[in-house]
Amino acid sequence: MSGAPGPAGERVDVGALLTIDVDAELRKLATAQLQGPWQIPAELARRALGAGAAAVEIHLGRGRVTVDDDGAAIADAILRDLAVLLDPQAPADRRHSALTDLEAAGQGALLALAGLHIDALTITTAAAGAAPQRLTLRRGRPPIVAAAGPPAKAPRTSVDLHAGGLEAARARAFLADVGAYAGPGLKVDGVAIGDGLRRALATAPIALGGGPRPIRGQIAIARGAGEPRLYLLQHGIVTTHQSLTQAPAFDAVLELGPHADARASAADLRGLIEPVLGDLVEEAVDLMLAVAERTPRLGPEAQSRVRSLLLQSARLGRRRAEVEAAPIIPCVQSHDAAPVFRSLRDLRQAAEAEPGGPSILPALYPGQSSDEVILGGPPLVILDAAARSTITEVYGLRFRPPSRQPRARGALHRRVGERLADGLAAALVALRIGVGPRLADDALTADERALVDHLRALLPSCGPEAPREVHFCRGRGPVRRIGGPEATLLLPRDDPEVRRSVAALARSPAWIYPIALALLRGHGMPSPGARSTWLRDFGRR
Repeated sequence: MSGAPGPAGERVDVGALLTIDVDAELRKLATAQLQGPWQIPAELARRALGAGAAAVEIHLGRGRVTVDDDGAAIADAILRDLAVLLDPQAPADRRHSALTDLEAAGQGALLALAGLHIDALTITTAAAGAAPQRLTLRRGRPPIVAAAGPPAKAPRTSVDLHAGGLEAARARAFLADVGAYAGPGLKVDGVAIGDGLRRALATAPIALGGGPRPIRGQIAIARGAGEPRLYLLQHGIVTTHQSLTQAPAFDAVLELGPHADARASAADLRGLIEPVLGDLVEEAVDLMLAVAERTPRLGPEAQSRVRSLLLQSARLGRRRAEVEAAPIIPCVQSHDAAPVFRSLRDLRQAAEAEPGGPSILPALYPGQSSDEVILGGPPLVILDAAARSTITEVYGLRFRPPSRQPRARGALHRRVGERLADGLAAALVALRIGVGPRLADDALTADERALVDHLRALLPSCGPEAPREVHFCRGRGPVRRIGGPEATLLLPRDDPEVRRSVAALARSPAWIYPIALALLRGHGMPSPGARSTWLRDFGRR
């Protein structure tokens, strides 16, 4: 190799500078790129998908992997550079040049091959109408590149690799993880693995950033609970994840291959999407609102999921007016008909239309029967405690137990039951326990039931130390917290503090905040939203 001018005009022997340990450099590159040889199959799939393959078939065996695809052929120059790199007898400067050429061409998967201890390797590649080229390598022999048959009718590439450390089971599990969003054309041992969004509640294509080259991908509403999850792909294979805060839960799959150099790090990819994260969240809420329009046609779990996500979005300050107008609240109109879905805006108007009524709606919890309640007034909604708490905090709507129809009981049955209960309560009081048996919800007065319902709605937001359930019981106190992690708050009916709480809540539902502070006795703290509601209401008095 010819010399080059040095700092003082002397000639520098460039060839001498390149007498480096290329094998050591290859091992270093392979180690930096991969955690182990078992990741090679995924990188070969990435290479194929980056070449435009619509179908990629991977077969794994003990110390062996074969990858067949219909993408564009590997260029002849790249195949010959790989052959040089795989030949330990080739000149060091030529091997180093081949290494840098492959790296510049984004051929990370082929570089990773060169870092392995290969027993055997065959790569056959062909463009449509061209004769296939084949690279063959056997341990202890120099690699050979030669023509391999008549012209091909369609593009095709096949890689057959035998090497230690491939670990078929581990490679298969890794492929299932990073290849989950590559599309249905990716198969491992005959099974399609690339349709990871198929179980989503809803999906939609997205294009972020505008301009001639937007970042494209898919957004999805997952059926299960969780946090927002962003999967950043390079040529169909997951390279890294990105987390989000202050957003309702959704999944997004973004293809960054056309926007990033093949050598881009995970941090580089996350930096690419940073400017469009706000747009991404807006796209997610758009999809949730679109799904909400067909709420009646969804199953019960999906209905609950969409409602929860939209209320979560509203709590975070996103699209509150549109969430208020979405038909996501199930309402009972008659005892023998399926629930209908109405918007919070409609429900607010219905509540305000009641004579002298503030925004308070009758409500049941999921699973409670409407058979024994009186219908015909404002809509009877069906909501869990978390939804009620969010709606009260964000929109100011409050809830109360519905009025119940009178229920006949046998006189003898009633007298015997009451005497037994009263006798047990008296015995407990005599023992200075002061707490009798629990009372069923339908045995409570309307004001007592209102206290129970409001506390149940509030407890989930009071922190991990708060009780999980609340019940009235017979006796006169004191208020007790029983049980371990799934504790229950017992409210003795005749305890003076409980009586004052019932009376205060009857004046205004906003008083649930100081009531909860008093009854929880430090085991949990009501949410800031409950405090804000109380202060607003108290300030008007």
